[in-house]
Amino acid sequence: MSEFSIKLGKEKAASLIIIVLTGMLAPAFNIQLIDAEGTIVVDGSLSDWIDLGISPIGLDSDDQWAGYADLLKFWAYLGDENLYLALQVDWDYPVEYGLAIFSIMITPENSSSWYEVIWGNYSYTILLGHGEAHGEVQNITSATGWDGVIEFSVPLSFIGYPKVVTLEVDSYSSDWMYNIDTMPAPWEEPYKIPEFPSSLTLPIFIILTLLAVMLYKRKQWL
Repeated sequence: MSEFSIKLGKEKAASLIIIVLTGMLAPAFNIQLIDAEGTIVVDGSLSDWIDLGISPIGLDSDDQWAGYADLLKFWAYLGDENLYLALQVDWDYPVEYGLAIFSIMITPENSSSWYEVIWGNYSYTILLGHGEAHGEVQNITSATGWDGVIEFSVPLSFIGYPKVVTLEVDSYSSDWMYNIDTMPAPWEEPYKIPEFPSSLTLPIFIILTLLAVMLYKRKQWL
């Protein structure tokens, strides 16, 4: 085997280690490594999220008696101008029958206000303010797909251009009497999403590179 081939093999090995470590750590910390502002289209389809390689930040099992309000997956992306959100739910019945309400609580970091996206069966999607923003109401963009997907776009101008937000999702019966499902689970911490580009991206990339080099050298010593 030539020296060139050996060198090329080493480079491929190091690159593979970096890719694997990035794939493991980025989802774990909800680090956004892709600039998707203006690329995500709120049309009720997850195709753009999938094409961009954006993974769900939350997964839940098919575990609720009211399938039409059973939360399955949750995506979020905090861009420069908009907060993009997407839900996938298990609808047993056509949602236009008015069976469920979905609520996404948005808490900007270091803010005395928090906000709630409320989606009510095609008829309305609003952003309701709480805390200092109590009583403020804004209509926001949403779209629903045939496969239980609901997408939202929240202009950051409505919520004070936060750099970091925490998110929680709930589904209710149409009369608000029953809280059917929750993401994350009540005993878990809320999802925390940093803006792109995150100030953590460069340090973590450096750490990943160092780890890759250390692992590679260790492999050579063995």
